[in-house]
Amino acid sequence: MRIAALWLALWLSLSPVAASAAKKTVYICPMHPTYKSDRPGKCPICGMDLVPAEGQTATKPAGEHKKRPKAEKEETLPLAPVRIPPERQQLIGVRTARVSHERLVLSLRAPARVTHDETRLFEVHTRVSGWVEEVRVDYTGRFVKKGETLFTLYSPEVLSTEEEFVRTLRWLSGLKKRKASAEALRAAREAAQAAERRLRLWGFPKTALAQLKKTLKPRRAFPVISPLSGFVVQKAVFPGKRVTPAETLYTLADLSRVWVEADFYESEMSEIKPGLEVEVIFPGRERPLKGRIEEVYPWVEERLRVLRARLTLPNPEGLLKPGMWAEVRVQIPLGMRMVIPDEALIYGGGHYYVFVKKGAGLFEPRLVKVGRKVGEKRIILSGLKHGEEVVVSANFLIDAESRLKAALSAFGGGSGGHAHH
Repeated sequence: MRIAALWLALWLSLSPVAASAAKKTVYICPMHPTYKSDRPGKCPICGMDLVPAEGQTATKPAGEHKKRPKAEKEETLPLAPVRIPPERQQLIGVRTARVSHERLVLSLRAPARVTHDETRLFEVHTRVSGWVEEVRVDYTGRFVKKGETLFTLYSPEVLSTEEEFVRTLRWLSGLKKRKASAEALRAAREAAQAAERRLRLWGFPKTALAQLKKTLKPRRAFPVISPLSGFVVQKAVFPGKRVTPAETLYTLADLSRVWVEADFYESEMSEIKPGLEVEVIFPGRERPLKGRIEEVYPWVEERLRVLRARLTLPNPEGLLKPGMWAEVRVQIPLGMRMVIPDEALIYGGGHYYVFVKKGAGLFEPRLVKVGRKVGEKRIILSGLKHGEEVVVSANFLIDAESRLKAALSAFGGGSGGHAHH
């Protein structure tokens, strides 16, 4: 008999009836009994361990529970309406504010820095190999004018071409004196033009070429001149150094215009667009400079997690120097929006809710969808209507009483007396 009883118990534990019974265990939170789950775990509201609910009916089967729309779960709040007499409202400091529509302007500030205008940077290279003889511009930070000699370069190839050019010029001059044939004159001119063309391609300056034609004396080292007016940002030239066309010898920067790069938060990405007018504030300057965002870089800076925007400012006096810090301010009109004071919102873990005044001391909890915070106001996307009143002070005390009332109702104890103490 004892063995038969054991077999019967084992069969009952493995039967579908027993399995379905096991699935019907309901778990609740001791502090928030309105929250129910078909498995143990943590309460999403307060974090306490869930415990089996004793003496309660089973929840719906697991399959049916999964089919419930997600929106239905999100709309559930473990709260209950609360009625508070006027004298108690005054005692705990309840204040309300009306839901209104206002024309909003979003004010953003971003740290910024001055950098070189990349379109006004120039690298100086030689077009022929050689040796540096005399360095005229010999330190970083110096201002050079367009056409000013940076250094002189000795190149055997250039020197031999100069000598060839001088010989062809003398040959051409002699042919003209002897009144040679047209074919001989044409051959001499073509030889001189070929030598002159090679010199120009190697960067031989026009002034030096004109002097060579006049004196007919080749120069051992020809001058390498600056292609623009600007400041020396980088220098890699020293007397006696051998250089090749692959080397960057100088980096020059024209600072008559500069870039300003501002760093905005990732959350502001949707608001920052090319064309926005901005003000740039520099330390020590009384008046801000006005500009317009020209480019929003198509990436986020990994280390700082910021979105970078760029604008250009004129700098005719050279007062704006690369490396300077600044602040960029932008005003973005948002139009008419429904707003409430930000202090009226209570965060419930994944959602926001407020307490709406319904008259006669009754306050009703309500879920709301919120947008951006603008100053001390918060944009309301849905959940409220224009003209309704929401609690902005003592709302956490009302929230605690609402939760307690909901818990007592779940246990079947009622809350009629509680609402008036």
